[in-house]
Amino acid sequence: MKPAFTPFPELQTQRLLLRRLSMTDENEVFSIRSRENHFVNYKKAVTIDDAREFIGHIQKFGDTDVAITWAITFKNSPKLLGTIVYWNISDDRLTAEIGYELAPENQGRGIMNEAMQAVLDFGFNELGFQSIEAYTMADHARSLNLLAKFNFKPAPNLRNDDPEIIYVLSKPGS
Repeated sequence: MKPAFTPFPELQTQRLLLRRLSMTDENEVFSIRSRENHFVNYKKAVTIDDAREFIGHIQKFGDTDVAITWAITFKNSPKLLGTIVYWNISDDRLTAEIGYELAPENQGRGIMNEAMQAVLDFGFNELGFQSIEAYTMADHARSLNLLAKFNFKPAPNLRNDDPEIIYVLSKPGS
């Protein structure tokens, strides 16, 4: 079976190009990943080398079909605005987790809404996912609103004391 992420599947929307993350994105990756963000659990970037290491890992995961991360840019500008990813892809390739992050200065402009639509369409229609999960913090209003727009529903059997909530979106029509 040909790897799903080779060649890298670029996606386009009205305003956006979702492309492969590259080393030329190192400054924007560093800017995003060096900030305090209690909504995302990852190792904070301290140096530009941390950003380069992150990009290298992302590229390796895409090359081996472990995960696919898109760099979100405007069509008329290569500057990285944020990222959106499918990862934790099930062995049967029917379920994946989606994650996303935008630099604070890019939030509230409909960018992630537009990127999310393209990535969900790709996941269901091209990759054949039957369901997509999203993990978000209970107090992350922007993320909760985004998931609600796309009809993600809280997963059943959640503990009320867990600060992270799992949302699930099933393939339309299934």
